[in-house]
Amino acid sequence: MIVWLASYPRSGNTLLRVILHRVFGAKTYSIYDDKSDIGADAALADVVGHTFHGLSQTEFCAKAGASPETFLVKTHTRPIGSWPAIYVVRDVRASVYSLWRYEQTIGGRDTSLEAVIRGQVNDGSWSDHVRSWCLGGRPDTLIARYEDLARSDAATIAAIGEFLDLEPRTDFDLTFDDLKRINPKFFHTGSNAASIEALDHRHLRLIAELHGEVMQEMGYPSLA
Repeated sequence: MIVWLASYPRSGNTLLRVILHRVFGAKTYSIYDDKSDIGADAALADVVGHTFHGLSQTEFCAKAGASPETFLVKTHTRPIGSWPAIYVVRDVRASVYSLWRYEQTIGGRDTSLEAVIRGQVNDGSWSDHVRSWCLGGRPDTLIARYEDLARSDAATIAAIGEFLDLEPRTDFDLTFDDLKRINPKFFHTGSNAASIEALDHRHLRLIAELHGEVMQEMGYPSLA
């Protein structure tokens, strides 16, 4: 069986995987196998608990989906199948800025921030992605906020363990500075405030226009 670890890119998926490994001792997979980023850095792969599957996405989903074993699988795609999921949602302002920076520094692509806000890269827009996982009545989906994961919120971590039927082995004891020391290129600041501060008024207006409605539905502050 698959349990998706889903999120829009740069919304806290890797942090969720670190928590699952550190607190619950759980190894996780990626539908993409992550050979060129997480898997390319042995120290990062170790702290994430990343496990390679070595298959195509179609082959891996078929194998994992048919198994009696539970596979915890990272994805940034829209929902595939009806398997359970933990969806990590992050304030769109921080998420799109972090994704834009990732495109520039790790992806090596000269993508504009406006294109990211409009959903013209990766798997579409933040709003469409959140709607597909969180706002369509999808069953067996636990929503975890990046903001809670980033502050090691005990109730959020307990809810994750309960959802997966996993008992914690220890408290989460890593800071973002610890993660940044492991891979400063992959982990930037981890701060929503710093990312939001980097946006100019033009970008904030566009975010409000395109994503304000879903932000409010997800409990984030109105940008009107």
